[in-house]
Amino acid sequence: MAKKDIISGNKRVALSTLGCKVNSFETELIAQKLSGRHYSRVKSTEEADLYIINTCTVTSEADRQARQLVRKAIRSNPQAWVVVTGCYAEIDPNACSMIPGVDLVVGNSQKLDIPSLLDTLYQGELPPILGKNIDKEISLPDELLSGYEGRTRAFVQIQQGCDQGCTFCVIHKARGPNRSFPLSMIRRQIERLVLNGYKEIVICGVDIGSYGSDFEDSSQNLTMLLKEVVKVEGDYRLRLSSIDPAHITDELIDCIASEPAICPQLHLSMQSGSTLILKRMKRRATRDVLYERVSALKKAVPNLVLSADILVGFPTESDEHFQQTLEAMNDLDIAYPHVFAYSPRPGTPAARIPS
Repeated sequence: MAKKDIISGNKRVALSTLGCKVNSFETELIAQKLSGRHYSRVKSTEEADLYIINTCTVTSEADRQARQLVRKAIRSNPQAWVVVTGCYAEIDPNACSMIPGVDLVVGNSQKLDIPSLLDTLYQGELPPILGKNIDKEISLPDELLSGYEGRTRAFVQIQQGCDQGCTFCVIHKARGPNRSFPLSMIRRQIERLVLNGYKEIVICGVDIGSYGSDFEDSSQNLTMLLKEVVKVEGDYRLRLSSIDPAHITDELIDCIASEPAICPQLHLSMQSGSTLILKRMKRRATRDVLYERVSALKKAVPNLVLSADILVGFPTESDEHFQQTLEAMNDLDIAYPHVFAYSPRPGTPAARIPS
């Protein structure tokens, strides 16, 4: 079957997602739009006419996994159309495009437009790489997501991008600056998912603690958002995804403690327990701030469960710094540590730090 033969009729699409909850949210939106265009979704391991791979680039291992998924899709059906998108596609589109068999690479700024681009792609009227300035352009949801295939809980994105620019990270370059979604849209999205039977809604984003900081109205922040969305009627609970300890305000703590619908669990973007290493990472919180915020949380929410991202092997990290991190994990009762090794990302300040 030649590629041109799939332009009309029923088409099978396989979608693969690497990385964060935001990617999962965006993949499901793409899948929903494709369903309305007469695509039948199949498993990513099955033969399809169209493969869409939504990539991550948080580490070099994520890049490797993305390339592996792309090549696996091409092997599954060498005549299929292959579209690569996501953060790896945004950061290194040429590397993605050079894989034999890839037809289109789409940056994050146009990711949600993929379904409407396909007919033009099939006609051979698109360049191999599509992307706009991620700092100025953003691909916003233009419809509500009905659900997640094969999942019993749902992710709801509330913002895009990050203004911090930690020295080890490229995600702020892949996602652009913080852009908060309208509260009305977020509430309607949660209402739709609860109505469709989802019992757990996970509030996610690239940097959820920054929600509202780009609005003129300074009262619009994460706490205000939570107080509004818990008004949605139904039998469900809310959970927050990863949050910077510096964004855990007294106001947010009071909200978590007083709202039964909010799970007494937080995933901290902690990274290290050493103030020196945190400073070299350009993190917002010091060790003292981390301890103080967690202490305030535990006082207000006695049954609190904590998990955390931990980055090890950062340039200049010594055995002493590492021990400080272990000590902090023990002192703060981090029940579920997500530990990953430092991976030099080209173009980041940390990549220039001598080990």
